[in-house]
Amino acid sequence: MRFAICGKTSKTVVERVNAHLKNARYGVDYYVYRWIRKTGEENIGVLELPLPFGVTDDAIAEKFWIAHLRERGCRLTNLTAGGEGVTGLIHTPETRAKISAAVRRQPPEWFAKKGEANRGRKHSAETRAKMSAARRGRPKSPEHAAKIGASNRGRLKGTTHSPERRAKQSAAQRGHIVSIETRAKISAAHKARIAAARGGSLVLEQQG
Repeated sequence: MRFAICGKTSKTVVERVNAHLKNARYGVDYYVYRWIRKTGEENIGVLELPLPFGVTDDAIAEKFWIAHLRERGCRLTNLTAGGEGVTGLIHTPETRAKISAAVRRQPPEWFAKKGEANRGRKHSAETRAKMSAARRGRPKSPEHAAKIGASNRGRLKGTTHSPERRAKQSAAQRGHIVSIETRAKISAAHKARIAAARGGSLVLEQQG
């Protein structure tokens, strides 16, 4: 079998295929889209694969079919073994730069359509837990942390929450017990902000 891509989708097969073809036409520089452009859209077929016997999870089914097809000698364009996320894939700095450049080349309507497609989409509790676990403990560079802080300050400056929003926040915090260590950190951060706003400085000393 010639080159192919194997993947699960939450959309219809037609929608998934059309999305791949559209990215290929826009010139997105991924392996699969280079393959589509080289092969030609008119020479590409689609085969909908069934769930393996006893399997109900799409991610497990995707991993099964990718492994099975590769064992049969199919030269897939998939960069990973499949499943949730991009397990097993670590991009080199050069690849990340190419991906970034390819994204920047896309026309404004491409970004608008992607934003519209994702608007209102909600992740399941399991997916959110996996995303949280993947980010937990990941170190941030000083530059990255500074950008996050600046973004948050710009977004929250002048923000006024509605009475309903404040009531929800209050209800969510009610009964929440904050540890002594956390209260000390909050107090220290608050004092530091006050000192900075007054143009002074504050030296914090850890008490034994």
